[in-house]
Amino acid sequence: MNSLTSTTARAAGWSGEQLLREYMDHLGEHRAGRLALFVALSRLQPSNRREHHIRAAVEIFSDVIRSHQAEFFSLPNEDFLLFFNEDVRGLMESAAAKICYLFTDDPLINGARQSKRFAQWYSLDVDFDDVVKLIAQLKARCTTAAGAEGGSAAARASVEKRRRSYVLTPEWLDSLQKNLAQTDISNFIRRHRVCQIIADEPIRTLFGELTVSVADLASTVLPGVDLRSDPWLFQYLTETFDRRMLALLAKPDVQQSTSRISINLNISTLLSDEFLSFERNLFAARRGTIVIELKAIDIFDDLEAYLLASRFARSRGYEISIDGLTHRTMGLLDREKLNADFLKVDFTGDLFEGREMALERLAAVARRHGLDRFILARIETRQALSFGQQAGVRLFQGHYVESAISNEQQGRFARPHQSRSRR
Repeated sequence: MNSLTSTTARAAGWSGEQLLREYMDHLGEHRAGRLALFVALSRLQPSNRREHHIRAAVEIFSDVIRSHQAEFFSLPNEDFLLFFNEDVRGLMESAAAKICYLFTDDPLINGARQSKRFAQWYSLDVDFDDVVKLIAQLKARCTTAAGAEGGSAAARASVEKRRRSYVLTPEWLDSLQKNLAQTDISNFIRRHRVCQIIADEPIRTLFGELTVSVADLASTVLPGVDLRSDPWLFQYLTETFDRRMLALLAKPDVQQSTSRISINLNISTLLSDEFLSFERNLFAARRGTIVIELKAIDIFDDLEAYLLASRFARSRGYEISIDGLTHRTMGLLDREKLNADFLKVDFTGDLFEGREMALERLAAVARRHGLDRFILARIETRQALSFGQQAGVRLFQGHYVESAISNEQQGRFARPHQSRSRR
C-alpha cells in the first residue's frame, strides 16, 4: 500500500479517511519495528501554506514513498502522516531536517519546543494509542472546520485579500525586478564582520560579510511587501541579488581593496555563466581575499552540485563557508568531508534551555570542526557572546560583535566571562 493521496484535500471531504482507518487496523497486529512521523503543516503561518509549499514539502519524502519504504497519508488540513520501518529512520530524519529548513523563518520552527509541535515522532510499539487519538482529534477538528465553512467565507475572503496585499507575489516580484534594474544596490549593502574574540586579547577581524539589507530594500523599492513571505519567490530574488553583488565586486575600485570579505551566493550562481564572466574580469590576487558562503539547505538539496561548485571555487583561490545551520542541525554536516573552510551556526535563544547539555554539545561540535573554523553567528546580546565563549567558541558574528568592536575602539568593551577550562 502506497497511498500518496491528494495534498489539496480540504475539510469538506477526506477521501483517504477510510484508507487510513483500514491501515491502522492492519497495524494493530503488526506494530513491531514500525514508526510514524506526523508533520503539522497546518500550524505554519498562512504565508507558508500555499499550494506550492505543500507540494514542495511532500516532494521531500517522494523518494522514500515511491520506493515503497514508507506509507503516506495526507490529511484534510494539509498535515500528513508517514509510517515506516526502523531501518529507514535515518532517511526519514534527513527528510525531516530538510522540511524544517524549508520553513526556517516560520515562528513554529524557531526553538526546540516549537519545532517538536511541527514534526512529531512516534514508536508504534509504545505510542500506537497516541497515534489513534491524534487521528481522531484531527478528524474532529476537520469536521468542525467544515461546519464553519459557510458562515465565515466572506470574513475569510476579506482577511485573505488584506493578507495578500502584503505577501510577495509573482506580480510584485516582477515589479521589484524592474525597479532593481534601475537601483544602485550599493546603498543597501551592509557589512557584518566575523571576529575572533578571546579573553584578554584584542578583537581581531577575520573578514566582513557583505549582504543586501532586505528590509531596507523593501521599504525603499517595494514598501509594505514582505519579501521573505514566500520562500520560493524569495529564493528566486536572491539570484538577482547574487548577480548585482558580483557586478559590484567587479568594479575596479572594489577590486583594488585588500580587505577580506565574504559574500552569500546560491550554488546555482556559482555554476552559472554570470560567475564565469565575473571570474574572467576579477584580479587574480582578489580571489584569495573572498570567502563564498553557501547555504546548508542547498547542500541538502543537491550534494553533487555543491561538491562541483566548491571544488571549482577552491581551485580558483576562494574559501568556502557553509551557513544556515542551527545548534539542532550543526551535527548533520562534516566540514572537512565537504572540503569547506568555515562552518557557521546561528545562535538561537533556546540554547539557554538545558544550558549545561547545550554547552557541552556546542563545545564538542566546535572542537570537531576546529575552533578557528567554527563561527557562532547572530550574536545579539552580551549573554549570547558569553554563552559561546563558555563553550570554547572563538569566532563570532552579529550586532553585539559590531558594538563590541566600536566599544573596544573607545576603550569601553567589558569582556564577558570566559571559561578557560574549555579552551
